[in-house]
Amino acid sequence: MNQSAERKLTTILSADAVGYSRLMGQDEGGTFATLKAYRELTAERIAQHRGRVVNTAGDSILAEFPSVVRAVECAVETQRLIAERNAALSPDRQMWFRIGVNLGDVMVDGHDLFGDGVNVAARLQAMADPGGILISGTVFDHVKDKLSVSFDSLGAQAVKNMATQVPVYRVVLAHGGEVAQPSVPDPLPAAIAAPGEASGARLHRFYINSVIAGALIVLVFAINMFSGGPHWFQWPALVILLLHALRSIFLFRAPKAPATQALTPEAQKEARLLRFYANSATALTLIAFLFGINMFTEGEYWFQWPTLAILFIYALRSISLFSKRIG
Repeated sequence: MNQSAERKLTTILSADAVGYSRLMGQDEGGTFATLKAYRELTAERIAQHRGRVVNTAGDSILAEFPSVVRAVECAVETQRLIAERNAALSPDRQMWFRIGVNLGDVMVDGHDLFGDGVNVAARLQAMADPGGILISGTVFDHVKDKLSVSFDSLGAQAVKNMATQVPVYRVVLAHGGEVAQPSVPDPLPAAIAAPGEASGARLHRFYINSVIAGALIVLVFAINMFSGGPHWFQWPALVILLLHALRSIFLFRAPKAPATQALTPEAQKEARLLRFYANSATALTLIAFLFGINMFTEGEYWFQWPTLAILFIYALRSISLFSKRIG
């Protein structure tokens, strides 16, 4: 791709099958036939809405549309038709798709499209529920008053490899007599299904929480220093640190996959890391709290003994965590 590649503004639709590898392991021939049928269905809807299929690598589909409205209409119709076909299949043979739609500037190189416009659509697709559709804020601005479906705002979301957050909206497909979202469980928990996406968002939120906690501690310290009198800032500072640590523990807690569903090696690694972060935050919280109490109360040093016990338990939990299967 050369530097003089053509650029254009277009609407990108990214679709991907959920749990395709698991389905192939259960019934390779049947799964491939279902994928082929759903690809043909999707391609027909894309053509009817004046779109163009850009790529069909693996179990994914990438398409572009000159109209934002037609792109979302295509996504809605595709998900409804797939849901109708899945209703005739047994749960273990049903194949669901995630879809993401974004309006953005892309680079054109022959038949292919590249750039952030494509990447955002792919990230939205990875964040969507099985059978669901997520759209970016730029798409929502164009379709909010032009379609019969409704939308749920998910707020600004951190998107992998993007410097700024992206406003995200969920297309509400299930209401009235329309086809509902899939009732079958997702083969992977949402926070684990897209490794890196979940941890990246958690780390971003952790950094924000840390800055807020630090600012509050500095503010309390400054008030104590400039108001005179005995030192008292350490007690609210300990409370702030404790609350921050508790928030961090819950932030990094990984959801547990159902016992009947196996995680991929990449997803298992992601789950282990999230639990490791939660365990680390728990251990550091307890140690810091004991240290603070010991330092700001009279008497001999004693915090080192419970600290050693906490570190010993933490080490055992970490060894156990990284030596067994998750989920």
